[in-house]
Amino acid sequence: MSNWVNVTQDKSTGIELIHAHFKGFAYDPHLHSSYLIRVTELGHQQFNCRKKIIDSYQGQTFMLEPEEVHDGNAPDPLGFTYKMMHLDPAWLKK
Repeated sequence: MSNWVNVTQDKSTGIELIHAHFKGFAYDPHLHSSYLIRVTELGHQQFNCRKKIIDSYQGQTFMLEPEEVHDGNAPDPLGFTYKMMHLDPAWLKK
């Protein structure tokens, strides 16, 4: 399985949904202005955030707050698949 990314956006809410798979290097350090809620569907993903290495395995869920710098990679040869929701902070004020 090669790398792939599917991005959709809910028309009524504007919430962005991502379904992706990566092998090896996934992405450079970056940040988002939204909350990220992510579930690892398959494999093992690893990333640097909050000055530590974080591992997420199949079935685990985690959240990143806005402006948290993070990167990503797949330490196992099969890679990892995840689903993620970008949630604008304004949604928490409603």
